[in-house]
Amino acid sequence: MRGAIKAYEALAQYQAHSMDSLLDAHKKMTEEILPDAGHFRRGGVGIHKGDEVVHVAPQADRVQVLMTDLLHWLEHTEDHSLILSCVFHYEFEFIHPFSDGNGRMGRLWQTLILGQWREIFYSLPIENTIKNNQKNYLLPALKQAGYRYEPSRQP
Repeated sequence: MRGAIKAYEALAQYQAHSMDSLLDAHKKMTEEILPDAGHFRRGGVGIHKGDEVVHVAPQADRVQVLMTDLLHWLEHTEDHSLILSCVFHYEFEFIHPFSDGNGRMGRLWQTLILGQWREIFYSLPIENTIKNNQKNYLLPALKQAGYRYEPSRQP
């Protein structure tokens, strides 16, 4: 919890398209619970629902390139910030760049993108709404991307 507070207190200082900002935020968010805080994962990860694997993230050796591409796109796209924040969040969760804390970081970065567009978003509890409605967006998004899931097993 203290890590999340540190990350949110520093949020307005970060640049959404900056790798250094992203890694620093992850370090602040997870340094008390992860030995590799602030670094991309070195192994495989996935999203599980009970015993079922609903998503296997790209291989660890691809994370740096995928995140570089995603942040480059974020910096150079002309799409509306509302669209940007959603696409970034989806792609970030798909890549799953960290060993842990990806959900928290995805929500944090979505708030950052929106906050850099309109400062009011720094004060709105968007993360809570997203977290509380994951079952309504995460599994359907994975299904749309071609992953199978059982509707009766949604969280």
